[in-house]
Order: sequence, then C-alpha cells, then structure tokens
Amino acid sequence: MSSELVRADKISMLMPKFTEKFGTDKDISLARELLLITRETRVLLGQLFLLRAMSRSKQFADACNRSAAKAGAGIVVSTLMRTLVVSTAALFDEDRRAIDVRRFLKSTLRNDRLEFLRQLHAFHGTSEQAATSAQRLIKYNRTIRRGKVSEAINALARTRNTNIAHFDMQPDITGRTAIVRDIDHVISATAIVVGEANLLVLNRKVHGPELRKILRKDASGFVDTLRRGFSIDSTARTQ
Repeated sequence: MSSELVRADKISMLMPKFTEKFGTDKDISLARELLLITRETRVLLGQLFLLRAMSRSKQFADACNRSAAKAGAGIVVSTLMRTLVVSTAALFDEDRRAIDVRRFLKSTLRNDRLEFLRQLHAFHGTSEQAATSAQRLIKYNRTIRRGKVSEAINALARTRNTNIAHFDMQPDITGRTAIVRDIDHVISATAIVVGEANLLVLNRKVHGPELRKILRKDASGFVDTLRRGFSIDSTARTQ
C-alpha cells in the first residue's frame, strides 16, 4: 500500500478513515487542525502567486499604466499585500484559540501522537515515508522557532498588529517592519511543513510541483486577461 496522492486542485477536507476509527480525540483533533491549516495555506499560496504575477510582469505594468485602471490595479496589489501579511501572521497566532503552526508541530511530534501515527503508517505500509517526514518536521520545527524564518514571522506579526489590524498611535519601534521577502520566507517554510505533515498525519502526499504549476497558470491567466482588457481600453480612449 502507499500514501494517498492528492490532486493539487482538489485539496480534500476528509479525515483518514483509520484516524476516525482508531484515533483518540486528540489524534482526531490534530488531523482536523491540519486540514484547516492545509486549506488556509492553499489560499495563501494562490494569493502569493497572484501578487507575484501582478507585480513582476513588465507587460502588465506597462498596459496598466497606459489605461484608466492604473490606480485600481495599485489598490488591488496593495490589498493583496495586506491580506498576505494578515493571513500569514494568523497561521502563527499565539492566541491559544487560534491556529499556530508552531504549536501544531509541537503537538504532532509528541511521543503519544507519534505512536498513533506509527500505527497509522504500519497499517498502510508507509512507515519508511512517515519516518522521513517526521525527521524533516523535527528539522523545520527548529527552523521556524529561531533564525531568519522566526524573525520573519515576528516581523509579520508586528506589522499586522501595529499597521494593519489596527493603527497603533504609539507603535513598537524596537523591531523591524515586515518586508516582501518575509512573506516569501514564511509561506515557503509553511508550505514545506504542511506538505510533510500531510504525509505524516493524514497519510496523503500533496503533489507540490503540480500545485505550483496550477497556481502559476491561474495567476498568469488572470493577469494576461486583465492586460488584454487594459490594451483594449487604452486603444478605445485614443480613438
């Protein structure tokens, strides 16, 4: 037997039957939390690829600047940026009632959770794959708690709390403000963690390359459609 291969455009919210049948309340709760994290990460990745497509295409920028949509497109890009800051920071919220990928990883790597996951993978004949994913998650558990990724998470949370979620009259100026590469660092690390956790906790393999291909195609298709519309609008206004 092998892990379930999940189509990138069809992220299932179904829990593994083995977990439903044999898991404790904590095992089931862990799986549910991962399903939610996976869904939100999929949305974040779509927004990130769209932001990249809109902000990096010279053809799009030139067509936009020649049209009446210039100001509106700028609003869309800035709104995407704000949304990415808020949503990415929300995946690492320290509020006990909210999602925190760090807390999720800590729970996943507890001995009692790992013992159940070993049973899950022994049943499916995927113990070797699971052991590899567990080792990778141990590594990333350290990565997101210290170093550049941790700094990026803190910067995003600080920016959300002082400049986006509300406007702080006396903002904390002891730390740096988030920048674009912080979003890239945190979402990239989160995507890797979520992919490995899907294999370990849900016994399903998300096809990462296919997902990136789909996201890139969707974003490019949207931007190309807008660009053609801008060109038509620009031509019509000059006649």
